[in-house]
Amino acid sequence: AEDLGIITPDVVDLRERIGAPGMVVLQFGFDGNPKNPHLPHNHYENCFVYPGTHDNDTTNGWFEKQVAEGQRSSAFVEEYLGHADREDMAWTFIQASMASVARTAMFTMQDVLSLDNSARMNLPGTAEGNWAWRMAGDQDTLWDGLRLKRASDKLRSLTERYDR
Repeated sequence: AEDLGIITPDVVDLRERIGAPGMVVLQFGFDGNPKNPHLPHNHYENCFVYPGTHDNDTTNGWFEKQVAEGQRSSAFVEEYLGHADREDMAWTFIQASMASVARTAMFTMQDVLSLDNSARMNLPGTAEGNWAWRMAGDQDTLWDGLRLKRASDKLRSLTERYDR
């Protein structure tokens, strides 16, 4: 169940009563509040964890904005996780998602491929320019093939490491 936004206790009770999984989005977690439900130590088993969704900036784009705007969250990410690849925050968040107790970890292909906001999928509240990003039709080029192979190897390694 999409339980993002302001969620009241009765909504949580209903979700738990019917056994519906919830959602946590890592990009929403780094506001400095240790009780933020999107921080990994507050995750619960019956949920889906995402670094970001189709309605968010790509994770690399999100982090670039945080740094450019001088947001405290950029430093908090590194402090909280104990490590951060500032050049590829997408994979830092993918690893954090895989390490979560959440039953299911899901990733956008844009994050798997370490793309910036030029590959953003959707901007809620706008009527134009959404849902236009596509994987290149010719994935047989040397660069795309190597990028996909590296991503596949990383996902395999994390899947084994975190027993997913």
